[in-house]
Amino acid sequence: MDKSEAYDDLCQEALFLERNAVVVRAGHPILSASPIESTAIQDYPWIVLSEAAHTEDQLHQMLYENQQRTKKSVIRSDSPLFVKTMFLGADVIGITRHDAVRFELAKGIVVELTLGMSSDVLWKTHTIGVMYRRDTVLSAASEALIQAIKAECALAAYLPQVQRSGHFLNLRSSSEFP
Repeated sequence: MDKSEAYDDLCQEALFLERNAVVVRAGHPILSASPIESTAIQDYPWIVLSEAAHTEDQLHQMLYENQQRTKKSVIRSDSPLFVKTMFLGADVIGITRHDAVRFELAKGIVVELTLGMSSDVLWKTHTIGVMYRRDTVLSAASEALIQAIKAECALAAYLPQVQRSGHFLNLRSSSEFP
């Protein structure tokens, strides 16, 4: 969701806050260690969704603070599908948005690595929502679609932080969201 003044003519409604995730495929060699040392990620290539670059930066900082650095390649892509294909098919560390791997996490196809880091530090959130023009009236179909999306978000437990039930807001002037 955009907060710049160029979007003053838009209403923006936050639906949920999404976060990043560091994941590996089930069966990845890093999972054989218990507990997993946070610096173990240096021994594997990273595949990074560009939108999750903040988390990549935090992982590099964590390694630096432990006098370590990545020993393998770091590949960045704008394609969630490419990133997912790479970490599902190889022994790499995936750094992506949580929503891109939600199904695979639920099915045990991938495993999320927390690496003992604070979620506030590592998992940057992204506001996900809908936007529409202020000077128009939404059609009944648009209103129905927004309500259906809200219902899905609520069922998936995305809404604990953002319960607006029809209240539209301009996020540019709201300090409630990052």
